[in-house]
Amino acid sequence: MNLTQSSMPKASPVLQIFLMLLVAVFLIVMASDSIWSASVDLAHHYALAARIAEYWTLPPGIDPTLGEMNFYPRTSHLLAAIMGKFFGSPLIGIQLVSLLSLIVLWAGLAFMVLSLPRSVGMKTAATLAVLLVLNWVLLGADVHGGEIVGNFFYSQLVAQASIVFGLAIALSLDKKEVKSSIRYSFLIALIYFATGIHLLPASQLLGFLLAMIAFEAFMKLKAARNNYLKTGLIAAGFMGAGLLVLTKHPAFAAMRTISQNNGGLFIKHINSMGAISVYCLVVAAMSGMLVFQWCKLKQQDNARQLLALKYLGLYGLAVSGLCLVQLISLKIGQGSEYAVKKHMFSLNTVMLIELALIPLLVKISKMQHSLQPNINNEDVLYSYLLLPALTILAFFSVTPRDKVLDTSDIVSLEHGLQLQREMLISYAPGKYVYLLTSPNITPTVAYMMTIGVLKAPRTANSLNVLSDQPLTEWSLVGTILASEKSYVGQLTSCRRSFPALPFSVVDGQCVEKEMHRGRRSISLSAIDGYSPCLIEGFSAAEEGGRWTERKEVFLKCSMPDLNGKVPAKILMDTAAFLHNGNVQRASFSVNGSPSIEYRYDAEHSKRTIELPIPASVGKELTIRLSLPDAISPKQMGLSEDRRQLGLMVRAIEFH
Repeated sequence: MNLTQSSMPKASPVLQIFLMLLVAVFLIVMASDSIWSASVDLAHHYALAARIAEYWTLPPGIDPTLGEMNFYPRTSHLLAAIMGKFFGSPLIGIQLVSLLSLIVLWAGLAFMVLSLPRSVGMKTAATLAVLLVLNWVLLGADVHGGEIVGNFFYSQLVAQASIVFGLAIALSLDKKEVKSSIRYSFLIALIYFATGIHLLPASQLLGFLLAMIAFEAFMKLKAARNNYLKTGLIAAGFMGAGLLVLTKHPAFAAMRTISQNNGGLFIKHINSMGAISVYCLVVAAMSGMLVFQWCKLKQQDNARQLLALKYLGLYGLAVSGLCLVQLISLKIGQGSEYAVKKHMFSLNTVMLIELALIPLLVKISKMQHSLQPNINNEDVLYSYLLLPALTILAFFSVTPRDKVLDTSDIVSLEHGLQLQREMLISYAPGKYVYLLTSPNITPTVAYMMTIGVLKAPRTANSLNVLSDQPLTEWSLVGTILASEKSYVGQLTSCRRSFPALPFSVVDGQCVEKEMHRGRRSISLSAIDGYSPCLIEGFSAAEEGGRWTERKEVFLKCSMPDLNGKVPAKILMDTAAFLHNGNVQRASFSVNGSPSIEYRYDAEHSKRTIELPIPASVGKELTIRLSLPDAISPKQMGLSEDRRQLGLMVRAIEFH
């Protein structure tokens, strides 16, 4: 292989950077109003960023609104707070840092691919583009960018972007034959920075550094069989420095503790620990092959132009190796399956890039490559257009077209609540303010504003808001903010002020008294805004009511007093989920009484169910529903909705 010339035509770095800045601005403007997650993690990251933006350092002691975020690494949240100061909202800061991280991450990966000799780099980039599109259209495997889709692993994405950007810089330094000691020192500093954001990517970078030092030390000793002691001591020194920088960082212990928590995380296609183990071995084998192929070229003068093989191979070994270490730790009782699954974003991304490199690896031993004289069209394409184009393609292929939340709507709510907090709400010691859900406010957003803006502690009440359940710790409730159209918002006897910014400011203790009296008619729609019933197995409230989303669900409600009489029956307004002639059977039981079964079909899609109340009923009434025919829209080929839908319950009335 003859690589006697630079693999990339000389181009203006200023123009290249300017073009990438234009790309970043374009992508951020396009996606700035799109949040692709309603995860509770979004609320927790927001609360920490909001608190930093307010104080710039957390006050001494434990902030009861933050929970485990009191100990969470804060560098990414500080960046969001700084950005948010310029745009008037910590949420905007989080969104901008997230989008910028996604752009930097894929631009860094594309840069490493395009650092290959021109004809090779163009073919590899084209193959990678095809694989990204195929994954987007057909597979939907979780690659980088998926951290903030569905879930909201904000800090992990920011740290991942920082280490990929660092690897791209290290590759550039290596191609310019900068001393290894300078490259190692740069990566060690980056490990420290990344650990302050998130431990997982920082650990990957440490694994890469250790592999790089060991590999380069081995290659030196192989080339010159002397200076064993000096080479070994230098390698050990840099390895030890990298380990110390990570393990002695203040965030290391906190993140290790947090990693013990086994949260919920579904990974497409490869979700079991056994399958992930095999997958890690496959990625490690492919990564090792990249490094081996580069070693075969090491004797050639210009193999440095193919350094991307070495860097991507060692990075793949670090990613797969760290995941295997996590799996072994899990076997001996350390860590969690959740922590293992979070490696899949990196593993899938590495797999995608290494698959794109396979055509190069197949031909590399036979390939004779000499650069053609510069052709203006090729120079412009390769030097200026391919990196922006690949970055744009990657961005749109990993982000959904449909957003879950509107950034602008939440920011408008945030500003309105801040104003209401300062002007209309009176605070008493030990009493807190809670925002209830409404047609335009999801439980996650209500929870985020409750802990982030209204500063309610993360106790049972805040979790009730998150799960869209009745408040339970009434002794802590000072004020409730509710939609003016909701049941609570229309309790005029409890209002502290006229509705403002579509909310009623309502006295919490007054609402408690109203709740304990029981309600004759209970709407389960989002318009009601507050269900006094404890519910399990129902989805979030919609304008028409609530869908059951499991085969067994229940409602537990307080018995109302009907002018001194106990209700004798319940009327439930229901509608079934039907499509293409399917039927729904539903069995109803009240306080353990014998079940009554109803059948829903195309002719009887809506029913008002009448259920007798047992004579021995106490102060609470429990209605259980069994729905053996519940089915998800995904199973029926209608959408990606995985909820097992049976009935929509619109309202309950006591008679």
